[in-house]
Amino acid sequence: MDSSLPLPLIIDRMPIACIVWDQQFRVTSWNPAAEKIFGFCADEALGRQPHGLILSERASRQVDEIWARLLVGDDTAHSVNENLTKDGRTIICEWSNTPLIDPEGKIIGVLSMAQDITERLKAEEALSASEARYRNLFDSIPTALYRTSTQGQILETNQALVELLGYPDRETLLAHNVGEIYVEPEDRAQENILLEW
Repeated sequence: MDSSLPLPLIIDRMPIACIVWDQQFRVTSWNPAAEKIFGFCADEALGRQPHGLILSERASRQVDEIWARLLVGDDTAHSVNENLTKDGRTIICEWSNTPLIDPEGKIIGVLSMAQDITERLKAEEALSASEARYRNLFDSIPTALYRTSTQGQILETNQALVELLGYPDRETLLAHNVGEIYVEPEDRAQENILLEW
C-alpha cells in the first residue's frame, strides 16, 4: 500500500471493517469493508448504535462489557462475537478495539476493526470433526496400527497395539521409539531400513 496516501483513503481501502464510534457508542465512520461485511451502507449506519444494527441479542451483554472497558481506556478489550447482517444472517466477527484519546487524555470514542471469521470457524469445526472420525476409526480397528516419524518416534498408535504389547496406556507406548518394540535385532534393523527408504 502506498504510504503517501491520506489516512481516510487508506481506511477506505482496508480489507477489514473499520468503524469509529463516539462516546455514546454511535457510528461516526463506516468504511467500505464494513459495508461489505454487514451489508449496511455508511448512510444507513452513521449515527446508529450496534444494538438493532449489527449486534445479535445473545452478544449484547458481552459487547456492553467490552464497551465499558474501552471507555476507561482498556486497549486490550477485544472480542469474538455474533453479529447480524442487513439480510438477516448471523456471522461471527473478530473485533480489535482501541480507545481514541484527545490531547488532554480524554476518551472521545473508539476505533474498531472487524473481520468476518465465520467461514474460518466452520472450516476449523469441520477439520475437528474429521479428525474425531479418523481417531474413532483408527481406534476401532482390531488390527494393531501405529505411525512413526522418519526417526522412528511413535507418533500415533491404536489401542489394539497398546494391548498387544502389554503397555498400560497409549502415552507410555508413545514415549518409545519403534525400534524398541522389536525383540529381534534383525527386525529392528529391517524397520530402520524401511524408515530410511
